[in-house]
Amino acid sequence: MLHNQLKDVWKVGRELLPWYKKAKALMNGFRFIEMRKIPRSQNRVAHRAAKAAYYEARLGQLKKE
Repeated sequence: MLHNQLKDVWKVGRELLPWYKKAKALMNGFRFIEMRKIPRSQNRVAHRAAKAAYYEARLGQLKKE
């Protein structure tokens, strides 16, 4: 998902927009960036960590509301 969002293939949801903008700003600081999409099945540990971080962030947002 992130790969396609950062390449502007997929839309970014409103709740992720601040993180998307920050990532794009950081990317602009480099002359060259190469992104490779790694299938979930080959990257299970990172996928689990990213999913956990997402849900933790969402839970924090819900508690603020």
